[in-house]
Amino acid sequence: MLDGERGEGVRFAMEVVTRVGDIYGAEKLVQISSSHVLGHYSSLHDAGVEMMERFTGSKASFRVPTTVDPISIEPERWRDLKIQSSYAEKQMRLTNALMGLGVIPSFTCTPYECCNVPRHGEILAWSESSAVAYVNSIVGAKTNRLTAGLDVSCAITGLTPYFGLLIPENRFGQVLIEVKKRKLGNLHFHTIGYIIGKTVGNRIPVVTGLPLDAKNYQLKGLASAAASSGSVALFHAVGISPDARNVDQAFGPNELEDKIVIDESGIREAEDEITTSRENPDFVAIGCPHYSIPELIELAHMVKGKRVKRNVEFWVYTSKHVAAYIREMGILQTIEASGIRVLTSTCAVISPIKEWGFKVMMTNSAKFANVIPSEHKIDVYYAPLKDLIEYATKGE
Repeated sequence: MLDGERGEGVRFAMEVVTRVGDIYGAEKLVQISSSHVLGHYSSLHDAGVEMMERFTGSKASFRVPTTVDPISIEPERWRDLKIQSSYAEKQMRLTNALMGLGVIPSFTCTPYECCNVPRHGEILAWSESSAVAYVNSIVGAKTNRLTAGLDVSCAITGLTPYFGLLIPENRFGQVLIEVKKRKLGNLHFHTIGYIIGKTVGNRIPVVTGLPLDAKNYQLKGLASAAASSGSVALFHAVGISPDARNVDQAFGPNELEDKIVIDESGIREAEDEITTSRENPDFVAIGCPHYSIPELIELAHMVKGKRVKRNVEFWVYTSKHVAAYIREMGILQTIEASGIRVLTSTCAVISPIKEWGFKVMMTNSAKFANVIPSEHKIDVYYAPLKDLIEYATKGE
């Protein structure tokens, strides 16, 4: 590959993979089972479009099943979302180039729920920080937190450098997190993830006190928050994570470096800290990570018979395959009848929502709350879903 025997695109991808391996002192390259890549124009910009078109122009293709993150426009309704045609054109060029490489058009940050479901112990080459944290921690697959460019190069070569979280001894815990709060609600999982990410930095936390019957969507909320408020790519939830049946297994040979207690007062303080404004929100956004079917069923029950108030936009983000399922179930119709926009294949973080002139976003997503103020200069009011609905809707 590196000698160009399989074409210029493969040679260039292999050069990227091997140079990164050299930088990190990797002793070898290893085969991967799948990849998940970034494909949103807001992060990759013109250089990303040119790179991807360079790959397709050289007839390179993905050697392993490869899904793609949300993109910067809603593919069918981007005009309704005040997106400029020049911006949409560049996103479509980027998308078309990925399709030319053979990407699975998932356009979601939760590919592990459909389209790209890894097994315990499989070696992957994934980007998207929340997905990396989830599959490392809850599934027990192995991937480093890859950057744009390296993710595509690994998918083209089918190889990744052997370093970091691929090495078993690098996956043991370092910091103990004791959660001391009963009856954790959905928002609490996001808040706990926020506290963990902000506190542990790039160390691996071992978390005790989470309910063993925690829902997948609660755990993905924790993973996304920890990955966005810090650089957490792996945590061990004792009794839940496959490599953490108990604390001793999670720490392995490592000595405890630190212990952090998260109690009710700490959670309240964090939620106050996350909120940057309590002025009347003009934008309510949920679905980061993308909402799953159970979450959308819950939303439909909560908004049935209600209507979004004037002067408020209420959007929920999900994947297109989940949207197709809930349409067949009649759930989508109930949600849309309330005036909520159901957007697929995109996300507020990576789309130009500033074109709407929003001042304050109300959300139950800690990742939204972490990123939106800096990315879009919009203040955030962080609250549970029931509060969002109570604020934004009224009975018909």
